[in-house]
Amino acid sequence: MPRPIKEGLDYFPLDCDFDDKVSLYLIEHEAVGLAVLITLWQLIYKHGFYIGYKVDTRLLIKQRINLSLDKIDSCINSLLVRDIFSQSLFSQYSILTSRSIQKRFFEASTRKKEIHAIKEYLLIDVSAYNNLVITNINPINDDIYPQSKVKEIKVKEIKKEEIKEKQKSVCNIVDNLTQKELSDFIYHKYSDFTPLKKPNFDSHIKPILSLFNHIPEPLSANDILICISQGFSKIPTGKKVRIDYLLSNINNLIISRQEHFLNKQKQLDNQVSMHSYSTQSLSSVLDSF
Repeated sequence: MPRPIKEGLDYFPLDCDFDDKVSLYLIEHEAVGLAVLITLWQLIYKHGFYIGYKVDTRLLIKQRINLSLDKIDSCINSLLVRDIFSQSLFSQYSILTSRSIQKRFFEASTRKKEIHAIKEYLLIDVSAYNNLVITNINPINDDIYPQSKVKEIKVKEIKKEEIKEKQKSVCNIVDNLTQKELSDFIYHKYSDFTPLKKPNFDSHIKPILSLFNHIPEPLSANDILICISQGFSKIPTGKKVRIDYLLSNINNLIISRQEHFLNKQKQLDNQVSMHSYSTQSLSSVLDSF
């Protein structure tokens, strides 16, 4: 049996000087931030050019550098806010990657016989790399026959179930993910701005939690954390946190993310409808014979 092809790298280059985005991130999080960033690079390059940000990823980082999950999340959100990792791909697919990571990875992999890449995850032009096998997240089968009607219906149902799974209500996220974790995250955000004054739950944390309990469409846990982080990031450094200004920032971000989500859902529904229509049309033509 042939040995499986190794997708990742054994080592990766590290620049002597960081760019401004990384430098500002390191000013914010210091040595701990550097440890999180390098650990993420190690985990990413070990397997390829991206990594899914899930519970196991956080635990691996915690195990390597002995850091609390709250602090890890705080560093990750700063990396996203400063665009060190792609915010758009994180919001859509819950993955961590960047243009520079992808460029380094594909350059270092030119001697490999074959490298697999998912088209939707790519941020750079990869046409110059001849060893890439590019696939789609949801490949479309071109060979559609009347017998595939039942299969088409099942695919449509599966897609709807996937959407429902991704759209767990914020109430469930707040209750199960848990409310304490989310409250601690907000608490640490406040503490970054007012280290000498502890935030009060009823006055500072509860109003933010309530924003996510009264929205028309639910957001993912990742979207919630990003909205909160970006809401705080709009407050000038050294300025007092005004709760009304903060709530307005976060609420505007919630609206923006919901609009993005609804547009994506419409696109998916249109694709499924067009695919189903094409199947029915072909069936009608064949039946006429």
